[in-house]
Amino acid sequence: MKENIISINKYLYFDKESGVFALTDEASEIIYRKKEIICSYSGADEWCNHFVCELIDLYSGSSKYNYALGTTVHETAIPEIWKENKDGVCEWVERSMNKEWGKRAFDMLITVIDDLVICK
Repeated sequence: MKENIISINKYLYFDKESGVFALTDEASEIIYRKKEIICSYSGADEWCNHFVCELIDLYSGSSKYNYALGTTVHETAIPEIWKENKDGVCEWVERSMNKEWGKRAFDMLITVIDDLVICK
């Protein structure tokens, strides 16, 4: 499985076969089993992809709420681009991990899940 993922951090990876962001086993265990935040593993991964795409929109500055040319809704753009250029999307994810906005967006998921561990 390792060759089919881009490992982003301790809670997040990008699945190179399906083109979505997903939770690591550790994060799934926290979200689903330990904290019962989301009641299915597949639902937890769907939430993760949605949330990470929202974080990318926010931290990259390309949010649709800027009402400007060149803004992107990553949750819909990534699957559309994925259909035509899987390698390009994977390369973009890898490059994003090295950009300041990418580091902060992906690290925010760690903050959220770590906060869940200590509350509820």
